[in-house]
Amino acid sequence: MTISGGIKVLEKSSSLFKDGGNATASSADGSIDNILSMNRFTRWDSVGSDDTTAETIAITFASATISRIFIVDHNLKDFAITYGAGASSFANVVGVDGSKSGIVETVFAENTSYYEFDSVTTTQINITATKTQSVDAQKYITIFVTTDEIGTFEGFVDVKPATDANEKRSQVLTGKYITQKNFETFQAQLKLQHTEQGDINIIESMYESQDPFLIWLCGGKYGTDNFSVDFKNWRLKDLYQVQTYNDIKTTWRNNSYIGSPITSIKFAEEV
Repeated sequence: MTISGGIKVLEKSSSLFKDGGNATASSADGSIDNILSMNRFTRWDSVGSDDTTAETIAITFASATISRIFIVDHNLKDFAITYGAGASSFANVVGVDGSKSGIVETVFAENTSYYEFDSVTTTQINITATKTQSVDAQKYITIFVTTDEIGTFEGFVDVKPATDANEKRSQVLTGKYITQKNFETFQAQLKLQHTEQGDINIIESMYESQDPFLIWLCGGKYGTDNFSVDFKNWRLKDLYQVQTYNDIKTTWRNNSYIGSPITSIKFAEEV
């Protein structure tokens, strides 16, 4: 069994630092809270670690019911994730590379991990990591997410993502330019055609949400079996916290109410 469906929409992380989440680590403890933001440009790096050193991370947050976990942009190869002070194992786990007994990896080789499992209500997640994908490298994690799924699109989805480098250009006396690029941001327009009621419900949940939410365009698919090229916005690590803006638009073809409408919505990355 593997991850199924298309583009995934999920609730914002329940363990964000700005919402009271906290993390401790066995090394480099001062930077570990970096993983509890959706900032793609900061991360936690271990100090003095190697493939014989077990690094431990404990993440605590207000009680939440979760059924999804991401570790975004990391280099861990041999690691395990449990929940609660008693280090309980997750049940009926499916990761990007198939079904598992708990969340236990020994030869993980991708830069981002994602797991679906039976819902649990908890205030703590525990990570133990030993080996990295490069022998004896320092371990790192960019983003850690605990969440629940809003929905997975199953119909025909036309999505146009865009990445903005937020550049500033200034012209010098020679007539040439100096261009400065800043941290990039993400935005997209999503359009549904010939869709099902379930997909319309996801669109309405996105539009009605008062909180930002997460969108994962690849939906857990990766590699040449799914994509001919590895491209920005469609990679495993391209998980974005977004919010909708402008109108939700629905068009019925030829003013006929029989059949599926064309529905479109815009969203952009939020802090």
